[in-house]
Amino acid sequence: MEYLTLEQIRSCRGHTVVIDTETTGLEWWNQSIIGVGIHCEELNISGYLPTCTYEDVEYGKPTKKKMWLGKKDYSRSSVGCRVYEYVVTHKKRPTAIPDEDLVDEAKAAVRYMADDPNTTIIGHNLKFDAHFLDLLLYELPCRIYDTTVLVHLYDSRLKKSLEKAEEYFLNTKSKRGYVDLGKGEGKLMPWNWSLPNLAAYCRNDCIVTYQLFEVLMPQMEKYKLKNLLSLQMKFLRVLQKMERRGLALNYPYMIESKAILEKNLAALEQDLYDACGQVFNWRSGPQLSKAIYEGLGIEKPENPFADPDGVDRSRMAHVNKYNKYRTSSFILMEKGAHPLGGLILEMRECDKLIGFLDNYKELADDDRIVHGTFNITGTRTGRLSSSRPNLQNIPSSHRAREDTGVFSGGGVREGEYNLRQAIISKPGYSLVSIDHRQQEMRMFGILAQEPVMMEALKNREDIHMRVALSVWGDCGPELNDLHREWSKAIGFGLIYGMTTGSLQYKLNKTPEEAQKIAQQYWATFPRIQPWLNEVIKKGTKQGYIRYWDGRIWREDDNLKMYKGANAQIQGGAAGIMSLAIVRADRVVTTQDWGGALSIVHDEAIFEIRDECVEEAVPVLLRVMEVEDIFNLPFNAEAKVGKSYGTLQKIKVAADISAIDWKQYAEEKVVNPILEVA
Repeated sequence: MEYLTLEQIRSCRGHTVVIDTETTGLEWWNQSIIGVGIHCEELNISGYLPTCTYEDVEYGKPTKKKMWLGKKDYSRSSVGCRVYEYVVTHKKRPTAIPDEDLVDEAKAAVRYMADDPNTTIIGHNLKFDAHFLDLLLYELPCRIYDTTVLVHLYDSRLKKSLEKAEEYFLNTKSKRGYVDLGKGEGKLMPWNWSLPNLAAYCRNDCIVTYQLFEVLMPQMEKYKLKNLLSLQMKFLRVLQKMERRGLALNYPYMIESKAILEKNLAALEQDLYDACGQVFNWRSGPQLSKAIYEGLGIEKPENPFADPDGVDRSRMAHVNKYNKYRTSSFILMEKGAHPLGGLILEMRECDKLIGFLDNYKELADDDRIVHGTFNITGTRTGRLSSSRPNLQNIPSSHRAREDTGVFSGGGVREGEYNLRQAIISKPGYSLVSIDHRQQEMRMFGILAQEPVMMEALKNREDIHMRVALSVWGDCGPELNDLHREWSKAIGFGLIYGMTTGSLQYKLNKTPEEAQKIAQQYWATFPRIQPWLNEVIKKGTKQGYIRYWDGRIWREDDNLKMYKGANAQIQGGAAGIMSLAIVRADRVVTTQDWGGALSIVHDEAIFEIRDECVEEAVPVLLRVMEVEDIFNLPFNAEAKVGKSYGTLQKIKVAADISAIDWKQYAEEKVVNPILEVA
């Protein structure tokens, strides 16, 4: 089989080309490529460039064999005893080993190809391949397209793997069937495949990716998604930059915190075993259920949300999590349902925090930097997700009221329990958090055109407090804070289908009290229910719902079209954040202030040079308001600190509405959302 040459890769400069890599794992910071595949339809170039050698590498557990040495020992017997020795043997299999020189040459050829504004680079999960190729998309002028994003924009319900996308859009199944793997080879990792098979496999992936691109691009035109696609590709470049920069870890803090948590968990476990009179695996649902119900003679509670036949058909069934073992946190703590509920939740909390520390340390590079992966296509709504590790799930300093035991940090996590302190700024920098205040409620107010919420938006007010004051009046600081919590619970619950039963639990009220509070809320905001009904009606008629930025939410089951309201709010807010981050990145890059590190739903975290913080914060606040989208500011607040767990709010004295953030960017910024149906 003939393989690609470096010159063939370089010759694709200025053309449309698909790239794909075969690697030794998922961690680009400490693993490498073993080959590069490309497909350029215009030049009829399609193939694979190996960047490795093959060696027989040991695998599996060693085996001991008793072997006769071919001689006898006559010291103990006249007939002689055979002399044996034990030999340890290992199984071996051919394995691709990256050749550093070949890898560097391949990377240089691909970078040369991409360093041209006339080159178009296509990939399926392009960011992954770009990382391994050291292809810094945020610095290169080439156009880029990621076919996973194309699939997601067309219909976010679809699976994003190349195999599933090929089957759905091309009606073929070449992903696994194309390569005739040898006996047992299909169960091995690609770096253990024969070179001819791996080359054919990678080349075919490139061809399929190009075919997907050809099929999906007309769909972007048909559904008026090209402008949104353009923004998503800009966003993808910024996300790659964030992942490359990474988050610094405070190892001494992590070691100390883990030791304390492990000690506390051991004490909690012993308390549970003493209370149940037996030792068991408390992490197992069946074993825990048997011990705390049957073992203690306590009857399992019924599901308060179930129909007479015992099935939970409510809209919030997926949130209630009333599992058959009756061991979910919701069940154990509802109205003090189980005497050991608090203890069990404390144990789970300690265990979760220990797991968090282990996971981050395991994934860190040699410089104690952790590089997460931000996924544009990870959720149906379009909201950004994160993995390896999940940077959006770092335990916050405040905890829910039902699991605030002293052994796992109490109601407010401090010291060794505030694991956000494990994330620190690099030397010479400070962490700057710009947090959209009540982002989704603001989006809801805009979409529903609810007058009270719109007024709060215009005045940059705390929208939850404004809602609380509108419903229940000014009842003094203490009651106002309570009513604000009620407002949050209702706003994020009833709007999305929360039952009165769930509301009474969240507010710790009787059914009658919860019903009254909900009725007061609905009566004060008469636009809420009509808007929800409008969403359902429009979605049912056309089969999909369109967000403010053009994104489409599809739903075939009309009975589930109510989810489109949640999607428009959550996904619409995510669209605001993606646009804001693209703009903010341009500003901090142009001004050489630092860079973006992470996005946690409605919060953007930056790493800003210490001497630039004072100048940068007001500008970033203004950028994040994206006032030009709806002619209303998405109010934000700033926090600054040396660790994520010790950020302090700062007040900006100047009127940020007077700041023209575009002056801080290198070029005039045009709203990329030009056409919304």
